[in-house]
Amino acid sequence: MTGDYVNLIGNLLDYSFPSVLSKTDYVAGDTVKIQTVADVDSIKVISPLGNEKYLDTEKTENSVIVDEVGTYTIICSGVSEQEFFMYVTTPNEECDPRNVIEGSFVVDGEAVKSTRKGIYNPLIIIFILLAIVFAADWMVFMYEKRQL
Repeated sequence: MTGDYVNLIGNLLDYSFPSVLSKTDYVAGDTVKIQTVADVDSIKVISPLGNEKYLDTEKTENSVIVDEVGTYTIICSGVSEQEFFMYVTTPNEECDPRNVIEGSFVVDGEAVKSTRKGIYNPLIIIFILLAIVFAADWMVFMYEKRQL
C-alpha cells in the first residue's frame, strides 16, 4: 500500500458519500454551495433572523448567498431528518475601527468627572469591618494554638 492508494480510497469515499457542506464558517456575502445528498426530499435553509428558503433537490448542488450574521440551520428531510449548522461572521473590513467614517459616529455632551467627594459606599465599610473581624479571629486562633 502506498500513499496514493490511501488518497484514492479517501476520494472514492468522498465522492460516494458527499457531505452537505464543505466547511461551516463563512463571511457575510459569501456564496455557500450546498450538496444534495441521496434520499433527500427537501432542503430547508433557516437564516439567523428566521427566514426560510427551500432549495431545489433536483440539482446536485445549490448556491445560497449568506448575508445575515449568525448561525444558519440547514435541515435535510427525507428518510431521516438531519440538521447542519454553519456560522456567518462579519467581514474583517467592517470590524476594523479605523474604517469608520468620521461623521458617522459623534458623541455629544460634556465630559463629567464623577467623584464621591469623600462619601464612601456602605458596602466598602462592611468589607473593611469583615476584614478586621477576620484578622482578629485569626490572631486569637493562632495565639490559642501556640499557647497549648
